[in-house]
Amino acid sequence: MDAERLSSEREVLSRHARLDDLTGAGNRRALEQYLADLERDGVESVVHILLDVDAFKGVNDRYGHLAGDAVLVGIGRVLERGIRPCDLAVRLGGDEFAVVISGADIDVAVERATAFLRRIDGARFDCGGARLAVALSAGVAAGPPARIRELRAAADAALYRAKAGGGERVVRSRLARPGA
Repeated sequence: MDAERLSSEREVLSRHARLDDLTGAGNRRALEQYLADLERDGVESVVHILLDVDAFKGVNDRYGHLAGDAVLVGIGRVLERGIRPCDLAVRLGGDEFAVVISGADIDVAVERATAFLRRIDGARFDCGGARLAVALSAGVAAGPPARIRELRAAADAALYRAKAGGGERVVRSRLARPGA
């Protein structure tokens, strides 16, 4: 009986160790485990979407950190509702999120990221009576899970270009195709 209880408790703790404390979305540990599982399962292509809230510092400065937290929780919920059960949404830290979609290509990445931006653009987050609107920028990359470090770097560079271009946009990566 004790062994069964300990096993159950260990599973609960393990699951909680892969969740972001604020948003309840996955965290970096969840992302690493998910990617390792995809590679082990032979998934050939993944989409890596990096999303960042435009001018988030202004939300915290104007409305306070509790309001900023409410916005982050709301974004996490929007992202989790917008993915399939086999995909993953994570909060990387601060106001940066990632979505990983298995078995998809760059066109799907752009389509999904654009849908996330539209959903967030149409959302109003309740922050202690204030109804806040925010916008996101996104960088997208697609390729094999074995190249995830390159995908992250490419998505990050694309996100940087989206922000530099004024924000509230999706930019696709320039990652070379596998075998190219």
